[in-house]
Amino acid sequence: MIKKIVLTGGPGVGKTSIIQNLRKQNYDVRDEVFTHLFAKAQKEGRFNDYFLHSPELVHDLICAQMELEGRPCQGDFLFLDRSIIDILGFSKNMGIRPFEEDQKELLRGVYDLIFIISPMPKKYYDQNKIRRQNYEESLEHHASVVQHYLEFIEGQKKNVKDCLIDVPFHNADPEASVQWRTEFILQTVKK
Repeated sequence: MIKKIVLTGGPGVGKTSIIQNLRKQNYDVRDEVFTHLFAKAQKEGRFNDYFLHSPELVHDLICAQMELEGRPCQGDFLFLDRSIIDILGFSKNMGIRPFEEDQKELLRGVYDLIFIISPMPKKYYDQNKIRRQNYEESLEHHASVVQHYLEFIEGQKKNVKDCLIDVPFHNADPEASVQWRTEFILQTVKK
């Protein structure tokens, strides 16, 4: 049976670096749908407030996420850079009411383990065209992500301690931290 494993957290915490490290080790990984859709909208000149607050965006995110998660998996583990729960949190944070059929999809996520990647120190935070939040806003977003996962897990009547695991920043060197965090995740998953 394939284990579905989510890596999540606020923007700029290092999820993508860990995902890339897992990919280098030949694990089956799926990239974040937000970055792809946001970059596409930016390229098309549609990356604006209307786009960021539209139920169409939530629908597109859900469809992209479901397609990613539905692809055949190679191996025993499937690592996801974010999940459907992040889309639920995004829609709540942005005050977007998803289409009725999308609301049902947002509550159907099934994941074996969820790793919350803790924020890095401020000096390593990279604000850019896609990641528009400053460091303080990213910490608020991180807290919101954690809260949405807690609510989701409790709503599914699961024990939070069994499926939600904190992955701390390790060392003062981001590269060493990526290695350490990756090993921490793999050791936990293989238990």
